[in-house]
Amino acid sequence: ILNSSRGGAVATTGESSFAAVMDTGGVIWNNDASSGNLDSTGFGDYRGTDQVFIVDKGYTHDGTHSGFSKVKVLSATTTGYEVQVCDLESTEPQTLNIPKNDQVNFVAFSLTTNTVVDFEPHKDTWDLLFTQYTFNFIDPPIAYLVTGVLTNRNKVQVAVENQIPFADLTRSDAEQYTYSSSIDVIGYDWKEYDFDEAAYLVFDEITYLVKDTDGKYFKLHFVDFYTDSGEKGAPKLEIQEL
Repeated sequence: ILNSSRGGAVATTGESSFAAVMDTGGVIWNNDASSGNLDSTGFGDYRGTDQVFIVDKGYTHDGTHSGFSKVKVLSATTTGYEVQVCDLESTEPQTLNIPKNDQVNFVAFSLTTNTVVDFEPHKDTWDLLFTQYTFNFIDPPIAYLVTGVLTNRNKVQVAVENQIPFADLTRSDAEQYTYSSSIDVIGYDWKEYDFDEAAYLVFDEITYLVKDTDGKYFKLHFVDFYTDSGEKGAPKLEIQEL
């Protein structure tokens, strides 16, 4: 999968030779589904294709574009991946092995340094990720960076309630819902930008019910998106175990 917080993308080329792919002309860019569905990734089914992919590495935190890399997956086994990678302008790829690690959801790999990046916590130790991520809007069709919450696919499922007040929801209520494993159920749209007020408004009437693999239920809702001094990007939420 891509690091969707960087706003990057991936394109198939139909070419097996790194030397045949030297620019991005004519390619069609694809993104991962923000739901986290692994049948809907930008790479698609790369197995057995012998195909060179172009990866747009997206942007750094200060808005600098990170350039493009070429990638070919040579093999994927129960223990790891063998890949070839190089910069877009290069014809001499490195062959690298990326070991799997069943303690995390994903092993991260940097195409800037061509090394494994050890940053993801143990998959059983976290629930929510507050992050920027790429959402694929339909009308108009555009991949756009949004700010919101993604969930741990290994640990929790989520349901949504927007009729019953937060304070009134009980454990018995929570047990009646159908829960989704999509990682973007909480997502970004618990808030909306009000152009008249030039500020984000939070929909505090939306309650998210979270069920974890330990059999616990929680309810949460957002009440603000600003610090006390008025700085945006600071979600404030109320949360309670049921």
